[in-house]
Parts: sequence; structure tokens; C-alpha cells
Amino acid sequence: MILEVMLNSEKDAVDFVSKITAFPEHVDLSYGHYSVDAKSILGVLGIGVGKKVRLSVYSDDTKTLVESIRGYIAS
Repeated sequence: MILEVMLNSEKDAVDFVSKITAFPEHVDLSYGHYSVDAKSILGVLGIGVGKKVRLSVYSDDTKTLVESIRGYIAS
């Protein structure tokens, strides 16, 4: 599953990573040709604050994960 997410501040990034790490699925964030593990706070801070980034979730069962990060999904 691929979603666009928006993290507006460092606080959002910390909260986002905290929520993502609660799940066993492998999750990446990418922007342009850069890609980082979405469970890495340093990676997320380096790539994702202040812009729309692509979230790739490598699982067929994503409903609970998506619900937990609903506030960060870009419209």
C-alpha cells in the first residue's frame, strides 16, 4: 500500500515514528530518489518534515496501521 503523508513539525515526526514502530510491518518513506525506514527517527527527520512524502507499507493487512496514522495522511 502506498500513501502520501505530511509531517509538519519535528513533534509530528516523533509521534509518527512512535505509532509506526508499534507495528511489525516493514514501512518506508520516500521523497524523490531518497528512501528511509519509516521506523528510524533520524531518517524521518531527514527526509519528511515540511513536505508530502510517500509512505510504502509492505503488508496486505494495513487497516490498523492506517487508522493509527490517519492524522498524517495527506489529502
